[in-house]
Amino acid sequence: MASEILKSLAINKFKRFKNSFHLEADELFFDEKKKRFFHNGELGAHRERLVSDFLVSMVPGFIGISSGFVISTKNDVSTQCDIILYDKEMTPIISDDQNNRFYPSDSVKAIGEVKSSLNKSQLFETLLKLSKNKSISHEKAKDSDTIIPNVEYYRDNLINDTISFLICKKISCKLDNIESELEEMYRASSTPQRLWHNLIFSLDDGLFLYKSPLDGTRTCYTTFDSKNCNIIKNSDLEKSAMEFSMHMFIALSFQQRICLDLSEYLFDSVDVISGK
Repeated sequence: MASEILKSLAINKFKRFKNSFHLEADELFFDEKKKRFFHNGELGAHRERLVSDFLVSMVPGFIGISSGFVISTKNDVSTQCDIILYDKEMTPIISDDQNNRFYPSDSVKAIGEVKSSLNKSQLFETLLKLSKNKSISHEKAKDSDTIIPNVEYYRDNLINDTISFLICKKISCKLDNIESELEEMYRASSTPQRLWHNLIFSLDDGLFLYKSPLDGTRTCYTTFDSKNCNIIKNSDLEKSAMEFSMHMFIALSFQQRICLDLSEYLFDSVDVISGK
């Protein structure tokens, strides 16, 4: 039996979040005379703060929430991520003079995009951007290891993959066949299924996740026992909010925590070997 207290708290938090995401943004940033939004940068930052506040209650205590760029030991850098979830206890603070923040891929646990209303082409563009940033977040240092002594870090285990998610106000296109259209979009771009999004949460349309081909289990993982999962949608908004929270918490809790090898980010291997 579910906890009615926890269920009620989760639903009320979602309702407040949805109301703020919809109404406050319109009231604060919409020019009624010109019939358009002004200060788009401030509007985006406002919604990112709302999402960060919403996420706080569904992540383990060691997880920090910010925005910025993901960097790897291969000298790759992501485009700016609206939301980065990282291990705040194991991550050095790296920023430039403009206060842009950079997070080593070893420390990144999830990345997210925050959008308003998206048409189909904008949705596809956002998800492909997310998949490219996800590929960089998967580039772990060779000698980084778990924080638990004598416990091996399983790089190829699906549970250690960075979680990617999209939260938006609305998907403004026909959704009758959107699941198959998303799959076609990824395959047309030759995006490996492991780099597909984990969760799409539209506050007006519901939650997109996956169904296991083995037993029909609803999951945020794109593959299951090396078999591809199918994209599915839950249109019940309150249940979608609770399911999004549950999958985020479980996925982040299952990931192994890493003590990153910072030397691989600071030095070329030949410099370390030669002692230069």
